[in-house]
Amino acid sequence: MQRRCLEALAPLGRLVAYNGIGGPVDVNELRRQARSVIGFAMPHLVARRRDVYDAHARELWELHAQGLLRPVVHAAWPLERAGEAHAAIKARANVGKIVPSPAGQR
Repeated sequence: MQRRCLEALAPLGRLVAYNGIGGPVDVNELRRQARSVIGFAMPHLVARRRDVYDAHARELWELHAQGLLRPVVHAAWPLERAGEAHAAIKARANVGKIVPSPAGQR
């Protein structure tokens, strides 16, 4: 996945890595195309720039309240099938959230 993301970057493009797609990166290749890769982890933003985190959180809740922001739900899985839900997430088969649901619903 990371390789495809890097290949898709335009000159001056930036890949923000925020999950486990990591792997080796050819720094010379990045330099030649003036591309960059940076990492992002929410705990660092919360710990070091709480004001920025809080401002973004307020904006997101306001957008949600206005109906302009709705989460994408891939599927609802009953808790007794949590193993299947976890397998789907691990296989990256979902587009959107997988949420628990009452028994018998999917």
